[in-house]
Amino acid sequence: MRKAIPGKKLAVGLVVLLLATIAALLFGYLNGRVLRGEILVELPIPSDSGPAERLLIRRGFDQRRHLFMLREHGEEEVWPERRVLYGLQEGTQPVIAGGLVLVRTRRSSGLHETHAFNVSDGVFKWAGATPAPPFDATGGPGPTFVVGDVVTEVYVGDPGEIIGVNLGDGAELYRAQVSIPAGAAVTLEGERLRIASTPPLCFSQRSGVPTDCAP
Repeated sequence: MRKAIPGKKLAVGLVVLLLATIAALLFGYLNGRVLRGEILVELPIPSDSGPAERLLIRRGFDQRRHLFMLREHGEEEVWPERRVLYGLQEGTQPVIAGGLVLVRTRRSSGLHETHAFNVSDGVFKWAGATPAPPFDATGGPGPTFVVGDVVTEVYVGDPGEIIGVNLGDGAELYRAQVSIPAGAAVTLEGERLRIASTPPLCFSQRSGVPTDCAP
């Protein structure tokens, strides 16, 4: 009977070890891509047929600080890559308009701005204007309104701000400082913004110019 060759045993052992290492790395990679954190935003995406689609913003792995934005079709991710966000402006909700998803974000520096991404593939398109200081000390983010090609961002405070940007490229169209008390409702009436202060204040959504609040 021929004796086993020690070198052959060593080679087989090395192959087994290599395969085990590859399997462990692959498992770690796949397991690492599973998002376990809290879902902060779930926004339905209109779909004509098939499983419902949704946009998610959620915490990542083991509740780490960064957030991930992704689009799901059924149980599968649609975008080639997830979008990474440092943070959301508290109390805001993304808006889908003109093939874009508009997200009111917060950078690590505390700077507030709006980021726009393609709904179809998640590609970043533009970053919008930021509120003037001392926004962080005196107020907070309000609602976002879109009419046609104009996006209006509301920041509550004294002074607060209303900022209008172009939906296509994020270019600033107007900016108006106005006192918006905390808790005051800000609503859109056609193309007119109404701030339920005392007395009420109204502005054109398209230009930011003050207008009459009369019906």
